[in-house]
Amino acid sequence: MILPMIDEQRQDAIDAALGEYASITEGGGILDREAFLCRYPEIRDELEPLLAEIGMLNRLGMGMQAGPSGKNPANNPFSPGVAGTLGDFELVRRIGEGGLASVYEARQISLGRVVALKLFTGTARLDPEARERFVQEARIASSLVHDHVVPIHGMGWDDNHPFICMRWMEGGSLSDKIGHLTPTEIARVGAQISRAVAHAHSLGILHRDIKPANILLDQSKQAFLADFGLAMASGSAGQATEGTLAYLSPERVENPSLPHGALEDVYAIGLSMLETALGCNPFASESASAILVAITAGTFRQLDVSIPGFPEELAEVIQKAIATSPADRYQSAAALAEDLQRFLQGKAVQARPISTVVRGRRWLRRNRVLAGAVSIGVIATLGVSGIWTLWREKVHLDNRSRVLEQAIQEQRRISELAAGTVKLARSFRNIPGQSDRERVLLAQFRDSIRDTCSQLTADHPLRAEEALILSDLSTLERASGNDHSAGQLLVQAKTALEEVIPHHPGRIDLPRELALILENEANLHVEKQPEKAVELCDQAQYWIDRGLSQNPDSGSLQDRAIWLAMVKARALAELEKSEEAEACLRDALSQCEELLGRYPTGHPLSYSRPALVCLALARLNLRKKDPRVAEDAFRQARSFEIKLRDLFPEMLRYKESTGEITLDLARLLIQEKRLDEARELLMEEAPQIKNYARRFPDTKYSRDLVRWLRELQTVLGVKPSD
Repeated sequence: MILPMIDEQRQDAIDAALGEYASITEGGGILDREAFLCRYPEIRDELEPLLAEIGMLNRLGMGMQAGPSGKNPANNPFSPGVAGTLGDFELVRRIGEGGLASVYEARQISLGRVVALKLFTGTARLDPEARERFVQEARIASSLVHDHVVPIHGMGWDDNHPFICMRWMEGGSLSDKIGHLTPTEIARVGAQISRAVAHAHSLGILHRDIKPANILLDQSKQAFLADFGLAMASGSAGQATEGTLAYLSPERVENPSLPHGALEDVYAIGLSMLETALGCNPFASESASAILVAITAGTFRQLDVSIPGFPEELAEVIQKAIATSPADRYQSAAALAEDLQRFLQGKAVQARPISTVVRGRRWLRRNRVLAGAVSIGVIATLGVSGIWTLWREKVHLDNRSRVLEQAIQEQRRISELAAGTVKLARSFRNIPGQSDRERVLLAQFRDSIRDTCSQLTADHPLRAEEALILSDLSTLERASGNDHSAGQLLVQAKTALEEVIPHHPGRIDLPRELALILENEANLHVEKQPEKAVELCDQAQYWIDRGLSQNPDSGSLQDRAIWLAMVKARALAELEKSEEAEACLRDALSQCEELLGRYPTGHPLSYSRPALVCLALARLNLRKKDPRVAEDAFRQARSFEIKLRDLFPEMLRYKESTGEITLDLARLLIQEKRLDEARELLMEEAPQIKNYARRFPDTKYSRDLVRWLRELQTVLGVKPSD
């Protein structure tokens, strides 16, 4: 039984919960957001959107300042020294760090071998989506059994957060060897990685982040493909800004909403080979805007100009792999691997011979003085028609470049503004009484992008972010007591989400957010307008089903569906449709079993969801006056909660919930005149409840638990001291 709070108590509880969350995460700890929310059911509706905002702001801030190579200058990529132990592993030194994870050299104590450990850390620890992506990376990488994919030894959990154990690569990454490999070695690495990528493509998996830093070498310079953090199914639509800027394909830059295809990986392999051969960034500029222009125009540093004597056949292979038009590239990674193998065997390559135009362009670069004289002679012989054609083409290209540059400058302005807003907003994060300042900052940010978004199509990533911001602002406005403004923003958020969701099929956060809005709205109508609540639940389920149809492995969407089923069951019970309500909860239990397959046995979600559903099922059957089914459901819920209490002894929510369920079950047994069973149950649980009350004597919940326990003990004739 959860007693209602008055507004002042509720605000104090929210502030205390946010303070606890901040003390854990800001101290470098990792905490499961869903498990944390389960500890506070009485303030979950207010707490969940606040924590969701942490994830939203982290998503806006991550990667905004990354340079062409994807490295963030604000992060120190290497910190030597002993980092401690992690289960069976002794962490030796940190060798890399990114937005999702840190990579350590470690020693596996039981086997005495050196391994690489990839730990889920950084700002992403606050975002369940990032954790789900990290787990998905381990699943994908372990499914790719290939001679040139980094072997995954296993996966573990630290404080409910995952880490991946991988083979240690003594040779470092290809980025460490840039400019130091021979053409033969470059071709061998390219062939090995192409074969690994071809294997992934044969299983329908795209890597999407191939670059020298993600190509690892062993002692004999054999190459291995690593880091499947952005991998996805072929043909899926993802966020256009994902991946490293300098390795985005021309078609991705020109059309961000284009479904991802295998030829993007082929392009990235070719560009990685080019960079390794040149020994530097293949673009003439480090500016992000200039790089985007160069990608679409195909203006790279040329091998035959930069490296005299570089094998022409290998240059042709690389040139074909990075062709601006996908139709001109190798049509598969396997075809690229075969041509590289021909080069290694001294055979003629199948790359299309360099055209006369390209050869002439290269000759002009090498002979600029003579080229000037020749060009004057050529121009002098051109007719009026030829001059007009050249001039018209030049105007067309100039206009296209100008429009592209303007778009890039606008994107850069928005990105800088977003980064600044995130930085300021975070300075007020979890500070009691400062949520209004954060609300103002988000509102200012939304106002600054409103005009820009009005000119963007629905498939633009910024439109999706605007929709999420509208939802967050609505929640903050309601928390501030501005119900009218909150209602207006909520309507705008629903409209915006309904518009952008069809254009972003790879983003599970959008349908989940819309489903959450509808679920919260349904909650408000359960008692007074249950028909309306059922209707809203059905609408929310539509968006969840739509998201699952495009992302069937999304545990977070399925988790949302379980919460939604419990709301709908309450509404159906209010309509006296008890059988339908029970069927709804039984279906939710089935979904809990499916969800169990997405999380390891030691994860809180493995037990917390079925515990909640069983508890709802028990209370429904009490209402139906079916004590036998209610008792079975109470006992199931209690067994799940006891498992959680044993697995996570420091999580207070599970101690509270176990005591609450036990007392409810004892009341039921007393009503059924089964006093001995009730007495035995209370004798078993009483020490746990009293220990909890001694540890937290000043909380109302502790006092209530002890009072209820004593009342039941009195009924049964058990002394409180017992």
